[in-house]
Amino acid sequence: MTKVEFRYRLKEAMDRNNMKQADLVEKGFDKGQISAWLSGRYQPRQKNIDKLSRILQVSESWLMGYPTRMERFPSDDAEHFNTKVADFNERRNKRIIDMKLSDSELDMIQRLRRHQDEPESQSFYIDPESQMIAQEVFQNPELRMLFKASRDVKPESIRLAAEMLKQMKSTNPDG
Repeated sequence: MTKVEFRYRLKEAMDRNNMKQADLVEKGFDKGQISAWLSGRYQPRQKNIDKLSRILQVSESWLMGYPTRMERFPSDDAEHFNTKVADFNERRNKRIIDMKLSDSELDMIQRLRRHQDEPESQSFYIDPESQMIAQEVFQNPELRMLFKASRDVKPESIRLAAEMLKQMKSTNPDG
């Protein structure tokens, strides 16, 4: 996978929005910081990438140089994500109530919920189902390499990739 340098993506997004460095300074960035990014001397921290992507209305992954969509959609925003998570949790809770679970299963669910309430776990995955599938992938050492690559992928794609890797492992144990 070929990445485009951040500085080129930043310049393209600024041009697309008819913005100059001074416009970003007005939004709270330091002029020297912007110059360093545009020259390629420094890369921005994640919090600055998030802020820039919101201001420039581009996706974070595109701004970071990945070959993905440029447009930023409402689903990229935390409020939309948190609403989806809340809806998902409500449906999940109803299913859990309808199930007859052992004490150890209930304990595991409580631990997962506490982990899910931690700030960094709420913001990583866009889709709650993708989050659950990725957790399964992460817990399997042979599939862990998919973990970070699966952030904005549809759940079906993660499941397919995991199954493909399992199949490859079963046909080539050394591999």
